[in-house]
Amino acid sequence: MQTAYIGALSVAMLVAACTDHERGAGEQVVRDSSAVLVVDYPQSLGTVPTWSRRSDPTLMLGEVSGRDEVLFTRVVAAFGGVDGTLVVAEGQSRQIRWFDGTGGPLRAVGGPGDGPGEFQRLSWVGRLTGDTIGAWDGVGRRLSIFSPTGDFLASHTVGAIEEVFDSPAGTLIGTQPQALGAFADGSVLANLVVVYPEVPAGVRRDVVPLMLWDGPAREWRRLDAPITAEFFIDPASQVLGALPLPFGIRIRVAVADEWAVIGWGDERGFTIIDRRGDTRAVIRPRLGRVPVTRDEVELDRRTRVDAAAPEDRDQLREALQAVPYPEVRPAHGRIVAGDGEFWVEETDGGDSNGNSRWLVFSLSGDVLGSVEVPNRVRITDVTFDHFVGVATDDLGVPRVVRFEVRRDVR
Repeated sequence: MQTAYIGALSVAMLVAACTDHERGAGEQVVRDSSAVLVVDYPQSLGTVPTWSRRSDPTLMLGEVSGRDEVLFTRVVAAFGGVDGTLVVAEGQSRQIRWFDGTGGPLRAVGGPGDGPGEFQRLSWVGRLTGDTIGAWDGVGRRLSIFSPTGDFLASHTVGAIEEVFDSPAGTLIGTQPQALGAFADGSVLANLVVVYPEVPAGVRRDVVPLMLWDGPAREWRRLDAPITAEFFIDPASQVLGALPLPFGIRIRVAVADEWAVIGWGDERGFTIIDRRGDTRAVIRPRLGRVPVTRDEVELDRRTRVDAAAPEDRDQLREALQAVPYPEVRPAHGRIVAGDGEFWVEETDGGDSNGNSRWLVFSLSGDVLGSVEVPNRVRITDVTFDHFVGVATDDLGVPRVVRFEVRRDVR
C-alpha cells in the first residue's frame, strides 16, 4: 500500500506545481520546488483532532521472572506479523520471537553467533517484501531474511564502506554503518558515527553521512541528506567521553517499505525520501520547543548516576555538573512509519509523568489526528487501528503492549 501512496504523492506534487495555495487544517501552504513537494505551516498546527484509544492494552507481554519466552531485557523491535501474530526482537538474547494474537509463544529463532540465522549484535528487525522479515547484524554487516513464520531463508553480507570522508578537525568519521532500517527490497539505510580523539571539551553538533546500501546494485551510496546530533565532549573524563547531550537534538529516522522520513528535531521539520534516497517531500510544521525545567535536569542527573556502577557514581555526579543542559527540548521526539503515514512524538520524552501525545501526518503533509499515549510507552509499530509499543515499569522491566485506536474524534 505504501507504493500506491508514493504514486499518489507524485500526483499531489504535480497539482502543487501549478500554484502556491493554502489547504486543510493548520493553514498549510503547499508548493512544488524542483519536483519536491514542500508543505509549510506559517502558523501553528491549530486544533488537531484527538483519536480515541482504548484505556487498557489489548495485549501485554513480559514478566519479571518466569518463562524465558516472555522475559525481555532490551527490546529492539516489536511489530505485528501476519494473521494477527506479534514479532518481538530481544537484543540481550539476540532472538526473534513470535507470539499469537493472545500472547502465546509460537517460536523463537536466532541467538548469539555468526552462523546462519544467528547474530553477533541484533540491531534492527522489521518487515521486508512479501511479508518476509529482515534482521540486521550490526557487527557482521549482515541482513538475514526469515519467512513470516520464522523459517531462515537467506542472508546477505553487506560490503564494507571504503569511502574516505572529510572530518572536522580533531574528529574521525567511522565507516561502520549503524542501520536505521531496511526497505522492502533489502536496501539498508544507515548512518555513520563521529569519533572524537582530539577535540576540546564542550558541545559538538557535527554532520555525519547518511548512507544507503543499494540492495540490487550491491553498493553503498552517500545520500544528500547528512544528519546531525548534539554531543557533550569531555576528553579528560573517564565516565563521560562523548555523551549524547541530554535534551539535545536527535535526528529521528523511520523507514517503511518504499520510503523513509527524517525528522530534524528543529525548524527544518521532516524530509521524506524514497528507497533510492531521492527527496520526495519536505513538511515543515511549527512544533513548539518545550522548556527544560530545573527539576527535569536534576532528575536526569540522578537517573544517570543511579544507573552507573557504584564506584563511578561520585565522579559521574561531578562530571554532570559541567554538562550545559539546553533550555528547550527538540521540536519532536521519536518517529514511527505506518502505511502511507508517519507518527511523531510531539514532545521528546513526553511530559514529566512520561505521558506523550503523538501527531499523525500523511505523506502529503496533512495532519490526520493525534493519539494520547500512556505513561512510559515507546511506540514501535503503528497500523490503521492499533499501535504496538514497549512499556517500562519503575524497575526498568520492559513489556510489549498493544493498544487499539479508533479514528473517531473524542
